[in-house]
Amino acid sequence: MKVQKELSIYMGESTRAMRRQEMEEQQAGKGKKNQKSVFAGELNGIQDNILVKQQKARKEALKVVTDTWSGDKKIDNGLKERRERIKSLQEEVGNAKKELADIARQQEDLQERYGIDADSAEQKDLELLLKSREAGRNPEVSLTKEERERLAGLAGQELTEYQSRVLELDSYGDYHRAIIAEDEKQIEIENKIIRDTKLERLKKDPMQGAQKQAEAIEEAAGKEILGMLAEEGKEHVDKEQEEKEEQAEEAKEKKEEQEELLAKRKDEREEAKKRAEALAESLPTEQLLSLDKIQEDINREIQNIVDKMKLIEEDIKGAAVDQTL
Repeated sequence: MKVQKELSIYMGESTRAMRRQEMEEQQAGKGKKNQKSVFAGELNGIQDNILVKQQKARKEALKVVTDTWSGDKKIDNGLKERRERIKSLQEEVGNAKKELADIARQQEDLQERYGIDADSAEQKDLELLLKSREAGRNPEVSLTKEERERLAGLAGQELTEYQSRVLELDSYGDYHRAIIAEDEKQIEIENKIIRDTKLERLKKDPMQGAQKQAEAIEEAAGKEILGMLAEEGKEHVDKEQEEKEEQAEEAKEKKEEQEELLAKRKDEREEAKKRAEALAESLPTEQLLSLDKIQEDINREIQNIVDKMKLIEEDIKGAAVDQTL
């Protein structure tokens, strides 16, 4: 029938419109998925950059600590070497003092061998000569006025064999005394260096300073990473805002299109209604009575279409012949 043909034409346009809308929505959904995929890819890139910066910061921090530890280890090795040198010098001083003690015993042996009495003039003169030599070596030893006068008197006297041999042994001891003096001086210097180094280390504590520096490096890297994340988040929010604005604009355009389509549908329904009324007036009575059957067929077709396309039943029925006909 013509009414059915009109309805079929209308339903075909409506179906195509709905399908077109569904396709557009599917495309929009795919676009969102693609956007999510793109952002996921960007996020993976940011994670790679973060990992690189973390590894670089850890490497720099480790280098600071390692370099400081190496320097600290060198200091420890230096202190160890100085202590070993002090030990060696002390052994040398000990050996030199043993030699001087041996010389003193030899001098006592000579006194006993020559039978020199401790209170004799020969022994007193020898002791004054030995004291004079010691005063020349040690500024802390000095001669009294009487000793200097007596020493001046001995200058023209010839030494006895006993005195000569004792003085000769004393001269041999000068070598060992020089070793002792020099070594003790070096020991004092080495001990001072050790004390100063340890004191300086306590003041600065290089390992603690290195640890703080390492923590500062990692903290700076952490702040930089947070900045990167904040910037990336801002860019992502800006992109999402742009996308939402675009989607809103598209939704607005679609709404306008749907409104136009609804207006068109309304016009078509009105036109179809007018045609149906005109057709009803032109039909004979017996054909008019058969309209109920036609209407049932139309309603059944409408229901089938509604079930398949999930359209609004009232919108579709509006395009059919009015129930009152």
